[in-house]
Amino acid sequence: MDEIIRQEIYKEADRYPVQAVPWDKIRERALDNTAADTNFQRNAAIRKICCSFAAVVVIGGLVILSGFISPVIARALEQIPVVKSVFDFYGEKWGLQNAINEKFSTTVKKTATDKNISVTITDVLYDQGRIVIGYTVTTSRPDLYLKDTLPYAIPLPIAEMHFFINGEAIRDTRQGTAERIDNGNVEVWNIYHQGELPESFNLQIEIRQIGDQYGEWLFTVPVSRQYTDEATRTFLPMKTWMIGQTTVTVKQVQICPTDIVIYYQTIQPVGAQFWDSYFPDRIVDDTGHNSYFGPGFSSVVSEQIEGNTEIREIRVVLAASLKNIPEYLIFAYPDQEMKVFFN
Repeated sequence: MDEIIRQEIYKEADRYPVQAVPWDKIRERALDNTAADTNFQRNAAIRKICCSFAAVVVIGGLVILSGFISPVIARALEQIPVVKSVFDFYGEKWGLQNAINEKFSTTVKKTATDKNISVTITDVLYDQGRIVIGYTVTTSRPDLYLKDTLPYAIPLPIAEMHFFINGEAIRDTRQGTAERIDNGNVEVWNIYHQGELPESFNLQIEIRQIGDQYGEWLFTVPVSRQYTDEATRTFLPMKTWMIGQTTVTVKQVQICPTDIVIYYQTIQPVGAQFWDSYFPDRIVDDTGHNSYFGPGFSSVVSEQIEGNTEIREIRVVLAASLKNIPEYLIFAYPDQEMKVFFN
């Protein structure tokens, strides 16, 4: 990044007086606590930031006045390499590696820009368990992405993303994670939808605030389960066991390209503790090597009372990239293990 900015400044040598200070001296003075130039002193609070940001800090102090950014610096910052695929950042951790390998995810690369902040959707995945969106949030304004000096802080948080189908909001629960990059963030969101969604539709995404900046970032992204549905296998094991006062039945298991979707039924006395440890500590496949602790979601699909018992239908989604359909899954509890066969 230093080299990009340096070259841009040299190209504009006749137009911008900043070239009166040689590049090496700029960096030397930026990191010198004794430097008297007030423009450099403005950056004293962020001198301890990692060296990869040093050039931007210096240029910020020299040419950013009341939010104004030199076109030279803005153009240089825009040349910072763009993340091509957010899914590559998260791979196996978020159950995405199989989708990447088998081309189940869709490359989107749509960008919306407002207030000099760009949101770029890079990848989308849709299967029976979830919709996954990978995107970046970047800016050419160092005053936005360098204002927090903590290396683990996310400088451009999206206040809220709203999702719609044909103008109607999707009922969903979300999980996300983000990592900092040189000029912003790289992020992935899991959208666990409630209720049935069409096999294919245009997902409308609306963003109105990023950090303390209000604006409009709107997208229409086509999503489809066609290929993930073709690779999904559904089993009806109807396996039952007791956990405390709760009778647990695994009624259906879907092995998707990036998820395991489990449909439980629980039956217990009226008034008994609902979360009576019906869900196992871990689930492993028939090899015993694959554990599923990653991102997941649990929701009550329905519940009713019959006599003195409460009956609930529960749906659980676990992030998992299974390369092969297992013969069975092992549901491991502290004091017992249950095998759920798929024959």
